[in-house]
Amino acid sequence: MKFLQIDYIRENLHTTTIGRKLTYFERLDSTSARLKAMADDGAAEGSVVIAEQQTAGHGRQGSSWYSPPGTGLYFSVLLRPQLPLIKLSGLTLALGYAAATAIDAAAGVAISVKWPNDLYCNGRKCGGILTEIAAAKSEVAYAAVGIGVNVNNDFLPLELCESATSLALESGSSVFREGLLVGLLAAVERDYQEFVRGGLETFLDPLQARSYLAGKRVAVAGDDGAVRSGVVTGYDGQGALLLINEKGETMRVTSGSVLEAGA
Repeated sequence: MKFLQIDYIRENLHTTTIGRKLTYFERLDSTSARLKAMADDGAAEGSVVIAEQQTAGHGRQGSSWYSPPGTGLYFSVLLRPQLPLIKLSGLTLALGYAAATAIDAAAGVAISVKWPNDLYCNGRKCGGILTEIAAAKSEVAYAAVGIGVNVNNDFLPLELCESATSLALESGSSVFREGLLVGLLAAVERDYQEFVRGGLETFLDPLQARSYLAGKRVAVAGDDGAVRSGVVTGYDGQGALLLINEKGETMRVTSGSVLEAGA
C-alpha cells in the first residue's frame, strides 16, 4: 500500500487557513468524529483530519462510506463561520462545487454535483460531502465538513459496482492523490470564503451547469416524510432543490433523498 506523502502536501499547500494544521492517521474510525472532538477542545478553523482508511466512515442518514486503505481520500475540514445558522443551508452545495472543480483539474474527468451532497462521474457516484453543524439555538459553533473521494480504486464491492466508480476507473489512469488533496483544500478555502461573503447565490449558475439532476424527472423523499415528483429546474439561494410538477407548480425541497432520476 502506498501511503500519502504528508510532507509533499504541507510543502505544496499555499492556503491561508484551510489545512495549515493537518493531522494524519493511517487508520481511523471516522475523520469527522475525530475532528469534532478536536473542535470541542478548541481547534482552530481550517484544521484538517485525514486518514488512509476509515473503519466507520458514514454519509447522510448514517449510511456507510466504503473507505479502503491507500486508494481514496477521506478527510474532514473544520470551519467556524461567523454566520447565523440559517445562512449555512447552502454550504454543502458550495463546497460540492469546489470539490468538483478541483477533481476536474487534477484528474481530467468531468464531475457533476448531485443534490444534496454527492459527486458523480459518468452517471455513477465517485464522492460525497457530509456537513455536520454544531450550534446552540441560532449561533454556530462550527461546521465539520467530511469529504470522501474514490480516487485509485481499481475495483469496488459487487454491491457498489453499478452505482459507484472511481477517478482511476473513469480516467483510465491513476491519479496523484497528494496533488488532488492540495487542490481540494485550496478549492475549499476559495469557495468557503466566497460563500461567507455572498452566500450560495454566487454559485447558482455554475452549480446549474454541473447539476447531475438538471432537467431530469425525479422523485424526492423529503425529511418531512413527503414524496414529491417533478422535473428539476435548479436550486434556490438556500440550497433547496426546485421541481416543477405535472400541474406546472414549483415545489421546493429543502432536504431529503432522491429516490429515482430519469430522463
